[in-house]
Amino acid sequence: MLGEERNHFSLTARLASVPPLTETTTTTSQAEEQAATQTEVMLSPAAHILTRDSTALQFGLDATTAGIFQARAPIIRLLSPILSACIRPTSLTILRRRIAMTGLGYPQSDQLIDDLLNHGVLIPARQITLAVLGTSPLAHTVSKVLTELGITVRRPRQGDSDSKFISQLSWDIPVVTAGKLGSKRRIAQQLARWPDVIPVSMVDATGVIGPVRVDGVGPCLQCAELYRASVDPLWRSMTTQMPLNPRRNPVVEYTVAARLGALLQPRYPAPGVVNKHLEPGTVIEVSPFKEVESEFIIASHPICPACWSAA
Repeated sequence: MLGEERNHFSLTARLASVPPLTETTTTTSQAEEQAATQTEVMLSPAAHILTRDSTALQFGLDATTAGIFQARAPIIRLLSPILSACIRPTSLTILRRRIAMTGLGYPQSDQLIDDLLNHGVLIPARQITLAVLGTSPLAHTVSKVLTELGITVRRPRQGDSDSKFISQLSWDIPVVTAGKLGSKRRIAQQLARWPDVIPVSMVDATGVIGPVRVDGVGPCLQCAELYRASVDPLWRSMTTQMPLNPRRNPVVEYTVAARLGALLQPRYPAPGVVNKHLEPGTVIEVSPFKEVESEFIIASHPICPACWSAA
């Protein structure tokens, strides 16, 4: 790619799992497309701009996954502070120009930005807004973790019902229902029409994310209850006996919140990492006491009254 200028970009993980954009049939680079659709990018929290030697930058501590860019020493000296400044959101157009001015030129600048985006060194500087329903400790922990990730979290005002809060939300805001096992039928009916819904809950020592609705497709809250009841006919009776504000279980709460936060990160959130794409109906069960999480997909329940009324 950059051999004529003695520049080389070595990305071990990308070669294995993330095909470079230049292998696609389009001649428009991702950098050019992103310039039109995504105005700002920033350095991934997991990436670091390290000088490996006078002719190489490394983008994290682990050289086998972080990625290494090799170029002439003068280019490396100029490039390091430019990329380090991306710890703050940076205009992609400005970044492209700054990199080109190091001596790489625009074609190689675009290719480098492509590689950095595809490898998770740079990520889109997105502004995400979510609504979180629930008053349980899990709801508060989820809200706290998402806020620390830079996500704008909307919560019902004191005295407002969940139903009123939902009715005042814009349809383009995803809704996270936290600790809402045995949700009221009215809430289930309202959210059965909602485009994007992510239920999170705790069943004893297991955290459950899903089943998710994506772009208006997927099971609703009532579907999940019906599936639970098909396994345990007394499920509904058991959930009504649960306290509205159960005792804290921080180990499980933070496990669920962290997994949810990870799912909301970009497609390539860190060097060498490819994030999961959530399919409608996805259910993920996580536990701090188990090494492997469980994941499966369920369809809308065939006799769900909420889904039928929303159709």
